[in-house]
Amino acid sequence: MHLTQIAERAKVQLAKATNLEPLIVSGGDKDADGWRLTVEMLELDRIPEAQGIVGAYDVRVSNEGELVTWHRIGLRRRDETDWIAEVIVPYPQLSSAEENRGV
Repeated sequence: MHLTQIAERAKVQLAKATNLEPLIVSGGDKDADGWRLTVEMLELDRIPEAQGIVGAYDVRVSNEGELVTWHRIGLRRRDETDWIAEVIVPYPQLSSAEENRGV
């Protein structure tokens, strides 16, 4: 398989595994065990779009094009160029009234 085919298959398989939207494959190398790719995924969509959170994933794909492993290696806002190795994205806090209603 060619790198372009591997990249497309990796994006589809990673999207199914993570339930995230794939954006781009920003790097790829072949070694004896298969392929190693960097895939950028949309972690959190925000308005304006520039505030969305993008995750970079180190992805291993077999020579046959099957997803083997993946690990998130960084996060950034869409409008930034530098990756942050570890970021905690806070979830909105529920009020006690919302918690009692099961929201």
